[in-house]
Amino acid sequence: PLPDPAAIVDPEPVADPGSDWRQLPETVVLELSAEDLEAFQDAAARARAAAPSARDRFTPAAPGEPDAWFALVALPVERGEGSETVWVAVDAWSEHRIEGRLASPPSRPLRDGRTAGDTVSFSTEELLDWLHRPRGSRVEEGGFTIDALEARRGAVEMARPTRPPEPAPADAPERDAPGRP
Repeated sequence: PLPDPAAIVDPEPVADPGSDWRQLPETVVLELSAEDLEAFQDAAARARAAAPSARDRFTPAAPGEPDAWFALVALPVERGEGSETVWVAVDAWSEHRIEGRLASPPSRPLRDGRTAGDTVSFSTEELLDWLHRPRGSRVEEGGFTIDALEARRGAVEMARPTRPPEPAPADAPERDAPGRP
């Protein structure tokens, strides 16, 4: 499913007052026009066509490694029938499924309540885009939808995802718990 254009409530412009990109805490959003959505859909089709080759090169990054893979997916939002596209830091990518952690907080609550760092799993048929930052390289692969929207609306660095912090081990002591030092 492709994302519906979404109205963003009182976001701040990222760069200048004429920018179409909007800043929310830890993420940026762009309200899509009908023309933007068409460009997005075309870019998503190119991303899906290139995905099998990318999957063949995929290797999960070790904790703290700069090599990073991301996948873009539309997840249902809490209210209404809409969805929001979110970047997922990929931990596993098979022929049929992608699993990883939300790379940034969604701008609207997701129906299942997940937020940045939470694990998500989805069918490769739901993939909208992918992005790879190879270790030691400044060149990115993928990012078809980012390129398409930036070509229409201008570049913004925060449109590119970053890996969320690694989850704490299950046996790690709790921090800042009430009644604990």
